[in-house]
Amino acid sequence: LYGFQGVRQSLDPARLQTRSDTEVLLRLLMGRGLSGLDSVNGMYAFAQYDGSARRTYLGIDLLGIKPLYACAMPGFVLFSSELRSLAEMMRECGIALRLDQESLAQYLRYGWVKAPRSILFGVHKFEPGECWTVLPDGGIQMAGRSLPPAAQEPIEGLGQARQRFVETLDQVVADQL
Repeated sequence: LYGFQGVRQSLDPARLQTRSDTEVLLRLLMGRGLSGLDSVNGMYAFAQYDGSARRTYLGIDLLGIKPLYACAMPGFVLFSSELRSLAEMMRECGIALRLDQESLAQYLRYGWVKAPRSILFGVHKFEPGECWTVLPDGGIQMAGRSLPPAAQEPIEGLGQARQRFVETLDQVVADQL
């Protein structure tokens, strides 16, 4: 997560045990639920189990840089950040692996498969900003997030484009340091 140190300062220091961005993301999810993701910027895919609510939260970053795949079956959901490991879990659970014919055609035509499809039938690839809440009965509540309004404001003219580019570049470099 970029600039997670600033987000870390907003959390209860007594509950933090490491200096990692992973713990910051976990604590945000535990304290604020999926709305905690509004505080972070970066590349991530996550799965978090809330034992008291008996729910699992799954999601990926707003640009969809880190992959996440899921196979929802009656009563349970399998998930992984890699299609190969998800396929192995599916085999272990006795789920037949089949190619998704539409995805195969898409792959052969364009060289890739657009989310939410995947090359495997019944496997969902998360779209940018997509989040799931897996309920105790295996049901799924889907939620999507989008870029913040500031990132969607129109740019008027080359001068404003240059200024916005320099500001964004400065911020990104500062967040990386």
